[in-house]
Amino acid sequence: MDIFQAVRDDFAVQRSIPVWKRPYHISINFLARVWLKLIFRGTIVAITGSVGKTTIKRLLKAALADLGPIATSDNLDPIFNIPHTMLRLRPGNKMLIVEMGVEYPGEMDYYLSLVRPNIAIITKISVTHTEFFKNRAGVFAEKIKIFNYLKKSDLAIVPNDEKDLVDLVKKQKGLKMLVGAGGEVAVTDFKQDIEGSTFNIVFQGKKYPVKLALVGKHNAYLAAIAFGVAMHLKVNPVKVILNLGSVEAPKNRLNILKTKKGFTIISDVYNSSPSAVIAAMDVLADIKTPGKKVVVFSDMLELGELEKVEHERLAQLFDKYGFDELALWGNSVKFTASAAKGNKRVKLFDSKTELVSYLSKNLGKSDVVLVKGSHGMKLSEVVTKLTLL
Repeated sequence: MDIFQAVRDDFAVQRSIPVWKRPYHISINFLARVWLKLIFRGTIVAITGSVGKTTIKRLLKAALADLGPIATSDNLDPIFNIPHTMLRLRPGNKMLIVEMGVEYPGEMDYYLSLVRPNIAIITKISVTHTEFFKNRAGVFAEKIKIFNYLKKSDLAIVPNDEKDLVDLVKKQKGLKMLVGAGGEVAVTDFKQDIEGSTFNIVFQGKKYPVKLALVGKHNAYLAAIAFGVAMHLKVNPVKVILNLGSVEAPKNRLNILKTKKGFTIISDVYNSSPSAVIAAMDVLADIKTPGKKVVVFSDMLELGELEKVEHERLAQLFDKYGFDELALWGNSVKFTASAAKGNKRVKLFDSKTELVSYLSKNLGKSDVVLVKGSHGMKLSEVVTKLTLL
């Protein structure tokens, strides 16, 4: 690794860190690189993508449990998380799993100056952080850098339904694994309810039945990716399937919560993006209930120039799915309310207090409510109040 390039990458990223903290972080990065080079002889798995990074990390930790993986912590900025995780490695560790979430151009270069993966995974690329990347093409250009340093014996994994990613990895040297219909690993017979999901993972012509405590078809595909990685590393498939079944959803990521009043909450308020909204709506659509299906939305942040059009699109999605009510609170969702003008099933609220008051009076036994919004909108406060009803 070019030490001068590594230092340049450090300084590029450190600009977002307060000046008085920069010497500490530059020192930690240097120590982490040296420590990794001195003591680690195992496999590095790196994950990026617009959705599902933390969930697939948990699935990978379970699938590869026999290898004793060391993984980055949940919900910490990778700028700090990755070097601190590297320093947790000890002689004899065989597996390092790192999330490489990017928000700004150039961040992937910094991560790759710290670690070079042997297995690189992209879960999906969609419209996220477009305040800084402008559009999906900008997100794509940054995230695909994760494949830049793969060798012929290394493995690139992408979803088989994203043509630009598939075309890219087919041109690259090294091993490829496509996940999805027609790929090396596929998912069939998917079913879900409020208890979780069941499906088959198909690998090399054989079906492996899986029962997950997670909802969402996208999570089934993440489990399939984890299974594919485990097969690549020659882990016992029976153990892998058993271990995948023990994985719980990260907090506020499609958590299913029952309330004293009898209605069910789908809490998906850790983050939000257009593709994540569709995934959450798919879950609500699949759940069988004699009661109402209600959607609570707040803003999708950091969309930049796409803010208006993507929030207007929420009104179209709501109509497409045919849910009973759409309750809105926030700033950007005013575009949603405007696009849904005249639809009596859509209501815009001026405050969280007003929103909670309305829901507490109008949600009853057997109703299911999806609560969705970016972390910065703090809809977790709404979820907490609803669970106490």
